[in-house]
Formats: sequence, structure tokens, C-alpha cells
Amino acid sequence: MTAKDLRRGLAPVSPIVQLRGTPTPEQVAALVVVLASVAGSAEAGEAAPRRTSLWAERARPAFGPLTHGAGGWRRSALPR
Repeated sequence: MTAKDLRRGLAPVSPIVQLRGTPTPEQVAALVVVLASVAGSAEAGEAAPRRTSLWAERARPAFGPLTHGAGGWRRSALPR
């Protein structure tokens, strides 16, 4: 975890804890509740933004910059 991550609002990640033994029914129920809440919050969260195709993007010009100087209009029609 770096300072940049903290400024971005990313929460520190806790390590995965592996336990052995026989869990009690209360522990299993608590685990089910936590996993269900995490899965529910991921489904209700924002969907990933759709990227606009480069062909449909209006900010992308269909052609390159125009050439300047004598005969520039001729050179503008030639393939690049």
C-alpha cells in the first residue's frame, strides 16, 4: 500500500487468513453473510464504462492535419 493508493481512496488490503479445524455453525453463518454482502455490493455497484469505438468517437478527426505550403492541396489527397 502506497501513499498514492491512500490518496485515491483505496482501502488497505488485509491478508488472507487460513484457519484449520471444524467451524461452528455461527462461524459458517458469519462467513456466508460476509460473502453474500460482498457479492451483492459488486452487483449493485457501477458497471464498467463502455468504451466508445474509435470509429464512432467524434473527437477523433477522420483525417490528419492539412499540409501547408505550395501544392499542399495536392499532397493532401495523396495516400500516406
